[in-house]
Amino acid sequence: MASVQKIFMAKDGSATFVCPACGRERVFDARAFLDKDPRFDIRCSCGQITPVLLEFRKYFRKKVRLLGFCTVERTGQEYPIEVRDVSLEGVGFALADKTVVPDMLPGDVVEVRFRLDNRAKSLVERRGEIRPLRGEFIGVELFPVAYDKDLGGYLLGT
Repeated sequence: MASVQKIFMAKDGSATFVCPACGRERVFDARAFLDKDPRFDIRCSCGQITPVLLEFRKYFRKKVRLLGFCTVERTGQEYPIEVRDVSLEGVGFALADKTVVPDMLPGDVVEVRFRLDNRAKSLVERRGEIRPLRGEFIGVELFPVAYDKDLGGYLLGT
């Protein structure tokens, strides 16, 4: 079975699928899938059937394993964390100590701090809001900043 291909929706609502077998491109209106399951199969005119996952995120999310800290402003409690994914608009992490039950609620304002694994070991310090918790995974929607040069460069691979 073919591996799942991620397709990102562009600002204009379009998405582009590139067939892994023949290289043909197919542009389609991804807005039609906003209220549907984002996982589906696309059949190319060459006959290749490819499972895809349609991503509606505005920014690429990079999978990582970075250690850091999260401080909950409401309580002042600081937790060691393992950052698992990062984008310009969000961070996903789990507590480094699985035996601790965090005093965090959706909507809590937090500060996350961690070092990137780039050459400069850049320090990222950002405030954001806890999103709904999903098991041990905690998502934070970062508050906007003018531009985060270190994080932006890291995500772009520069």
